[in-house]
Amino acid sequence: MKSKNPVYLNKLGNGVIPLFLLLLVGCSEWNDNPADNGKLFLDLSSIQRKLGILMPEKRLNEKNVIVPEDTASTTEVKALVVGALVVTSRNTPYTRDIALSGAVEESMKTDLQNSVDFFKIVRLPTADKTIMLKLPPSTAENWQPIVVGLRTVPELLENLADNNHEDSDIYYGFSSKFYKTDNINNNEIIKLTLFRNCLGDAPPKGCASFDSSIDKNPIVKASVEIIGVTYNGGTVYSSSSFPILIHQSTDETVAVTSLSSIRDQIKLLVTSVSDLTIQTTHSGNPAESAACQALYTSSSLTVEQLKAACEIQENKIKF
Repeated sequence: MKSKNPVYLNKLGNGVIPLFLLLLVGCSEWNDNPADNGKLFLDLSSIQRKLGILMPEKRLNEKNVIVPEDTASTTEVKALVVGALVVTSRNTPYTRDIALSGAVEESMKTDLQNSVDFFKIVRLPTADKTIMLKLPPSTAENWQPIVVGLRTVPELLENLADNNHEDSDIYYGFSSKFYKTDNINNNEIIKLTLFRNCLGDAPPKGCASFDSSIDKNPIVKASVEIIGVTYNGGTVYSSSSFPILIHQSTDETVAVTSLSSIRDQIKLLVTSVSDLTIQTTHSGNPAESAACQALYTSSSLTVEQLKAACEIQENKIKF
């Protein structure tokens, strides 16, 4: 079985990332104080491979870049916003499982405004294997790298607030720890994984997630296979209904009904639900292995087949 790639999602994806795109046009208190320490690079090659973008050097006798355009299975990511978020409002990093209360949202707003100078736009595809991040000064204390995948290509950071870039944020990724500029090793390279922003206002294809409000309808967008559901820290919900195949948009309504029913049954099993997780695969994703993609046209798939051939992702919602 391939290794799991957990995705912890809740209100963060629904509120912070759109806020992020709007607030990058602000001013920064760190403007005139650039860092002069070690250099930190973000690995772009791994991000592009996960998005299905294949560069020529990965394929013998090929000179063209393969870019998966918008299809029934995928939503194209055309640009990245990458940078360092200076965090002064909290003692721990922002993570994908953070609960976005009013106070947290206001704190992140301040952090984003103060970090605007440390972000840049990368158009995809790019032949660059890495990109050097602009580091905050030593006085900035804790900060963490962030990547946001966009469905549009703004010319400048300030254009992110334009109407034509509304709901452009469809993927995102955070570092799991704080960095300090004085402790950066020279030419250090970090890898960040992008995850679907399923709780945003315009979710990309391949989403399957419970809502941040437990009684609201789950979010499902073709193309995805739901291979399981767990609750309260990993307890497996036993059901013969898996896998639930959502390969066409016409499958979405039935999947939402099925997941809503599963949620309601779980609520009857326990006194309270602390979290719900949907386990998924994506056989329609061009970045998947040939063995996984070969399963996409099958109408009689099993959970075991999908687990054996495809990468497994987990979308976790905490309540």
